[in-house]
Amino acid sequence: MQTATVLRLGVVFEWVFIALGIILSFMLESRLPEPLREWLAADLESDPEAREFIALALLIPASLCWLIGSVGLLFLKRWAAWLYLGAAVVTLPLDCLFGPTVEHAGAMLCFNVSLVLSGLVLGLAFFSPALRPPLSTSA
Repeated sequence: MQTATVLRLGVVFEWVFIALGIILSFMLESRLPEPLREWLAADLESDPEAREFIALALLIPASLCWLIGSVGLLFLKRWAAWLYLGAAVVTLPLDCLFGPTVEHAGAMLCFNVSLVLSGLVLGLAFFSPALRPPLSTSA
């Protein structure tokens, strides 16, 4: 299988696992132990802090850049790899600003697989011939 195909599959499967993680997060919330559900309810009712507004203000454009970058990677555009990398560099540390989170293990599994796939996509985008133009073999 060509590296460009693996790159495209990595992007698509990353989308699938993120979507599946979000769906499972909502579906499996009721399966959490009662104290964790109470904590989640109290956390949702509490007033947001300034750091959460800052994180959200950075997360929205970074997520949009990630989406544009991942679509660009499907079309094997070199600029998309840089946009995708920039979005990853911004979004990953933002998790720390949102504070503690509670997720069901099934949802976390999907999110963790998506992170591994993100690493695969970055590795293929920067360290493989997937985004390099083919060598011309004209005589």
